[in-house]
Amino acid sequence: MVWIVWTPMHNTREPMAISPMPSVSTVTPTVTSTTVGASPEPETSANPVGRITPAAAPGNLSAVYTTGEATVTWAVPDLAGGQLVHYLVSGTDLADKTVTTTATIYTDLPAGTTITFTVRAITRVATGQTLMGAPASKTLNTPSLPTITITRGSETDSPRCERPDCPG
Repeated sequence: MVWIVWTPMHNTREPMAISPMPSVSTVTPTVTSTTVGASPEPETSANPVGRITPAAAPGNLSAVYTTGEATVTWAVPDLAGGQLVHYLVSGTDLADKTVTTTATIYTDLPAGTTITFTVRAITRVATGQTLMGAPASKTLNTPSLPTITITRGSETDSPRCERPDCPG
């Protein structure tokens, strides 16, 4: 809760107070001043106090699979006036990562699975509050490994079917 109290230099008016301001939302404060001998008339500010909003979703999210790993990249989102703290990157059944760049690599990915990667910007606003931004998601299907089957051939009576000569 924030209270602002102002006392003029010349004692022609009573102190002026602005009602408590909530920390999140658009606020249009009502200012009331009293002149000695006059009735108070509230005045409303035409400009709302700054909005506190989370960052937009990162753009151009991409996840590319190459031999057991995925490279996840994205574009910097609109931070809505906040300061970037880090990005939170998550993947289905994978550990979350916090990074300050617009790319990360996940290694040792299982073959033949579907992984959804999600990226959010975490920002800090002027009040010091930390906000989690909107998510962007991308689904990646990792290819299955090929199946190789080895079987022993059938017995034969062919005179040409002999073990190879191996050096001793």
